[in-house]
Amino acid sequence: MVDEDEGVERSFKLLLGLLCLEMESFHSAEELLARLPHRTPDCLIAEVYLPGMSGIDLLRELRARGLKIPVILMATHANVPLAVEAMQLGALDFIEKPFVDRVLVSRVKQALAQRWEVHFPESGDHDATQTQHPASHGGRREGFPPGRGARDGPERL
Repeated sequence: MVDEDEGVERSFKLLLGLLCLEMESFHSAEELLARLPHRTPDCLIAEVYLPGMSGIDLLRELRARGLKIPVILMATHANVPLAVEAMQLGALDFIEKPFVDRVLVSRVKQALAQRWEVHFPESGDHDATQTQHPASHGGRREGFPPGRGARDGPERL
């Protein structure tokens, strides 16, 4: 996640922790880009209005580097031209802050499904966050790709 707001960071960590997802935070696009040669996230959530390089410019740079990371952009003061530009650059979605928890969870599931080519059940707001009995799904959490279940450690965002 790239956002300078520590409150948003705490909220995301808590919310995504319910899905057994690990989140790494960056306070600028430049900070994230410096880490990319060493670690590539499975999904990226980024604020549009960042100090220095914007979220839109970050998306543009990721695509220029040939990285197909699913990107969810968010902004407090969104407008249609900005959202259209984000989608044309290949953003998975453009979410307006304050966001609705279930919308963000749904988009993150969609991003991970796209990245890992898996299907997440759509059985309610947070039903997929419930751990399945180990015998029912080979000891892994429903919705995670093989080898990437709750017992295998968290995904990286």
